[in-house]
Amino acid sequence: MSVIKYTTEELEEMYSKAMTLLDMKEQEAMGEAIQLLNEASLNKYPPAQYMIYRLLCMGYIKLEKEEIDAEEHMTALLWESAKSGYFFSRMALAKLCEDRSEEYQSKIPEKEGELTDFDGKKIVINRQGLLTPVDAVLTYENGRNILTFTLDLCLIKEKGEEYKKIYNAVCKGIKEWEGEYRVFGGQQLDVRINIEDEDNVFDTVYILPLDATSSNYLAENIKMLKVNDELKQRAIKQYETHRSFANLGLKWTVTSRKLIVIQTGEDGFNDVQKIQRIARHEFGHILGLGDIYEDKAYGLEGIPKGTYRELDGYYVTQKIYHLVMSDSYGPITNNDIEMIVLAFSENAMQRYQKEKLKGKISKALGRGN
Repeated sequence: MSVIKYTTEELEEMYSKAMTLLDMKEQEAMGEAIQLLNEASLNKYPPAQYMIYRLLCMGYIKLEKEEIDAEEHMTALLWESAKSGYFFSRMALAKLCEDRSEEYQSKIPEKEGELTDFDGKKIVINRQGLLTPVDAVLTYENGRNILTFTLDLCLIKEKGEEYKKIYNAVCKGIKEWEGEYRVFGGQQLDVRINIEDEDNVFDTVYILPLDATSSNYLAENIKMLKVNDELKQRAIKQYETHRSFANLGLKWTVTSRKLIVIQTGEDGFNDVQKIQRIARHEFGHILGLGDIYEDKAYGLEGIPKGTYRELDGYYVTQKIYHLVMSDSYGPITNNDIEMIVLAFSENAMQRYQKEKLKGKISKALGRGN
C-alpha cells in the first residue's frame, strides 16, 4: 500500500482536527478521527502514532488480522514514535518496559557484602595507569560497593562556544551511566564517573565531532586509500551515512585507544540532546559493551525474543530492544553494568551477540542480574 506524503503543516492540521473530533465523544466523530490519525500515523507523524497506540490500548481500535501479535504491534508503533524523540511516546515506552521487567527483577533477592562473581569469588578491579584511557577502581566503603571510572576527555575541535556546547553534551551523556545497580544475583553496586578535561595522549578518551561536510570529505579521501577492501568499504559507509561510532583499536582492552566519532549530518551541532544520546550509547562501547541491534552489514544477526530472559522485558519488535546498546533513548540496566564489571575485571569485551559469528557471548547473559 502506497503512503500519501503530506507536509508537516498538513499533518499537524490533520492531527489537530482528529483530536477535536475525539473530544466530541460521538461514534461517527470517533470513526473519522481514527481515519485521520491512521493516515497521519502511516506518514510517520509521531503524535498520531502515539494516539493510535493509546486508542489500541483502550480498545477503541481493533486489529483485524488474527495472526498479528497485538502487543508487539502496539509496542512497535510506540517505538516508531519514540525514536523520533516524541516525549510522550518515550515516557510511555519506558514505563511499558519497566513494568514488564519489574516482576522479573523483584524475584531476585538482594545480597550484602563485597562484590563477588557468579562463582562467589571476590571481584577485583584496579585498572589505572598512563596507558589506560578509562581508569576503573572497585572499592568497598561503609558497606557499599563503589565502581569509580575516571577519564580524561579531549574534544578534537577548536575551543569556543561550540566546543563548550558539544563538550558539555558529551559529558552529560557519559554521566548518565552513573547510578545504583544490582548485579550478580542482587548485589549492590554504585557507579561513579569523574571526567577531566586534559589530553594525555595515550591516557585519554578522544571525541571527534564531524559535520556533514567533514564526514563527506573523509569518505571521499578513504576511497583513494589502498587498504583492506572490507575495512575500507565499512569506513566509507560510516562516513557517507553520517553514522556515529566508537573506535576501540584492533580489539577492546582496558589499554586500547578509545575514540568516539560523533557525526551529526545535516543537523550540525545545534541538537545537543542528539549529541548527548550519541555519547551515551558510544560510551557503552568505550566501557566494553557490544551492540544489541541487528545490522547485517556489520555481521550482527540481532537477538530474537526469548534468547536472554533478562532482556525480554525490553523487547519491542523484530530484534529491536528498548535498551541503551540498541536504542539511544533506552535505559541503562543492571545487565549492562554487570557486563561492564566483567569487561574490566577480565580485560575482555562483553558481547550480546557475535559479530560475523565470531567472538564470545558474555557469560552474564542468560544468568539473570
